[in-house]
This record gives sequence, C-alpha cells and structure tokens, in this order.
Amino acid sequence: GLPQPPEPPCTDPVPHDKVIACLGAHFAPSLISTDTVWNAVDGPYRLGVFTTVEAGASLQIKPGTVVCGDNRHLRVNGTLQVLGTANAPVVLFNTNVTGAVVPQHIPYEVTVEHARFIGGSLSALHGSERGVVRVEDSDLAFNQPSRVGLYGPFDLRRNLIQGTFIVDDPYAYSRVSFEANTLVGARVDIWRGHADFARNDFSNAWQESINLSPGASASAPSNYWGGTDPAWIGDFVWDQTDSAVLTLVDVSSPLSLPDPQSPRL
Repeated sequence: GLPQPPEPPCTDPVPHDKVIACLGAHFAPSLISTDTVWNAVDGPYRLGVFTTVEAGASLQIKPGTVVCGDNRHLRVNGTLQVLGTANAPVVLFNTNVTGAVVPQHIPYEVTVEHARFIGGSLSALHGSERGVVRVEDSDLAFNQPSRVGLYGPFDLRRNLIQGTFIVDDPYAYSRVSFEANTLVGARVDIWRGHADFARNDFSNAWQESINLSPGASASAPSNYWGGTDPAWIGDFVWDQTDSAVLTLVDVSSPLSLPDPQSPRL
C-alpha cells in the first residue's frame, strides 16, 4: 500500500491560531459593486453570510491580509485578485471562494498568487465561457470539496495542495490543468469533463488520487509518483485498468525525481 502523507511544514508568518489572527476583524460588505482593495493595515476582514464581487467590479487583496471566512462564501461574478508575496502571503481562514455563481455569460476572473488557504475551498461553477481561474505558488489546505465546472481555463501551478477537487462539467468544455503541484493527502475526482496533469508530485497523495467516473477523462504524462513501476503508479489512478466502463489515463514518461518547480515538503 501507499505511505501515509506527512504533515506539510507551516512557514507563513501569520499566527496559526485563528482566534488570534481574526481578533478585531471588520465585517466585509455583502456586495462589492466598485473596485475595492483589502490590505493588511485595515484588516483582518470577516465575511458575512455571503460576500459577492458583482459583475464589472473588482476586489484586490494585498500581501499580508487576513480573511476570516467562518466557512462562508466569497462569491465572484467580477474580478478577484488575491496577491500575496512569498514573505507576506494572503491568509484565508475557512473561506469558500466561488466563481460565477450567477448563471450569466459574464467574464469573471479569479487570480490567486502566494496565498494560504486554511480550510475552505476554491470552486468555479457553470455560468461563463469567459471565466478564468489561475492559482499559483500557494498553499491550498482545503477542508471542503472544490467543484470545477466552468467553461474557461482553471489552472493550478506550483501549489501545495491538500483536499479534494471535483471536476463536474456536463458539457466537457472545461480546461482544467494541474502543473508542477505537490499533492499531499489530495485527490481529484473527475465526474464529468477532462483534466490534464503534468510535472506534479503525487508521491504523498492518496490512493486513487486521480479518480475517473464513466464518461470522464484525464491525461497524466510526465508526473512524479515516487516510483516508475506501472503497478505502483496504478495505485494512484482509477481508470480503465480498474473498470472497463472507464477511459484509460495516459501515465507515460513518469519522472524519476520531482520536478524542481513543484513545492518541497
């Protein structure tokens, strides 16, 4: 069997005790209808029952800012930019970021750089063929499933990922890409649609970390699995080799070492 993944190190400078980090938090407005900036000096910020970035508006979250979600939702129908730095990440406690909640053909955009999600989720629902989600250089320790079903690209690069992603696109339009990430106790359930995986480190992921349902598909060449034996790699993938009703996942050209751009534990 596969080894249990180790706990990832915690290196961000924000106190890990949520109560301390969220002391004095200001309640965010329920509607953000103009271009808005959240910063560390004026924070931390606490979400209400729902906080929505409306179409045509933007919310930019600056380095070092703390968001206290209380397992509530930050809905994005406009533009969300979470822009931390390596030394001052944006920290989001139990925050569920959801793109394109309103079923309209609107050009929403979610950009996340150098953020730390402690709980919560990051989802992109149906509603915009022009939706874009890009997440880079972040620590995604989700405790809620993240659902992906947008028409536009959903790209994750160089992230440390814990939790479950569900790709659920009934029209198979989604362009979901995992590149140079490190998955720790993580899995991707592909119910409907397609996902691409390249240069990721799966060596500390769960068994069947790429999990297909009938009609879904995935491609996963050039990843690091902790070994190159086909039987070993097969433990990480649930596909046609396990059930005849599924498609076959390409796991060719496995890496002998982790990609240097994938985060180290």
